[in-house]
Amino acid sequence: MEKIQELTDKLYREGVERGNAEGQRLVDEAKAQSEKIVAEAQKEAAEIVAQARKQAKELDDNTKSDLKLYAGQALGALKSEIVNVVSDKLVSQTVKGLTGNMDFMGKFLVTVAKQWAAGQSVVISPADE
Repeated sequence: MEKIQELTDKLYREGVERGNAEGQRLVDEAKAQSEKIVAEAQKEAAEIVAQARKQAKELDDNTKSDLKLYAGQALGALKSEIVNVVSDKLVSQTVKGLTGNMDFMGKFLVTVAKQWAAGQSVVISPADE
């Protein structure tokens, strides 16, 4: 009977030892797998952050480029409008001044009529004033 008890005890210890070893192996395996999952998640998160930063930089660059283009266009339109207004004022004042000068208008019309009648091209110059 003692032998049976020893044999039972031995089988029990071996079973417990195998169970403990199997349990430890499963814990180690789970720990390794969880570390792998965490590392992959961190890598994926870093890639997502890098992609988001890249897209934000592209958007920032595109926005700055568009703003620069629109500002240039607005400045060009403003310059053009200023030139038009100034030119209009200068031409209007000059034309009003010349048409108000009856001597100039008389000479102008006589010169135009003479050259036209002679079949020559009509040339108007400031020296005719």
